[in-house]
Amino acid sequence: MEFTAEILCLGNELLMGRTINKNATEIALELTKIGFYVVRETTVRDDLNQAAVTLNEIIQRRPNVILITGGLGPTHDDIQLEVISKTLIVDLVLNNEAVNMMAQKYNIARNNLSKHMQKMATLPKDSTPRSEERRVGKECRSRWSPYH
Repeated sequence: MEFTAEILCLGNELLMGRTINKNATEIALELTKIGFYVVRETTVRDDLNQAAVTLNEIIQRRPNVILITGGLGPTHDDIQLEVISKTLIVDLVLNNEAVNMMAQKYNIARNNLSKHMQKMATLPKDSTPRSEERRVGKECRSRWSPYH
């Protein structure tokens, strides 16, 4: 059985030529190394509706894995989680575990998180936040699937 993967990249900077999309290359290489067949990589602008339509198209093709890169930061154009929420009809909620991770990382009280930190701690309901050595709140693992 062949396991397929698709990569969805979000970012105006990728389509304007300001940034080379190294993420897609590195992700495709790692997926290939562990036995996945990467069938497509798609890049779209930081546009919620366009990205949601594109994610829905990917879901309709039913790859085994969908990886989404870009758009997880604290600014207005970081829309990855909103795209997931809109496409899969999953609520975004302030995740207590993510709040704790942010507060610990930046050595501040939970109730003193800035609005940007709160945005980064807002995840799809029932998601588990994951931290990286250099960043907190930049990745989450979901327990839900678009294939009901």
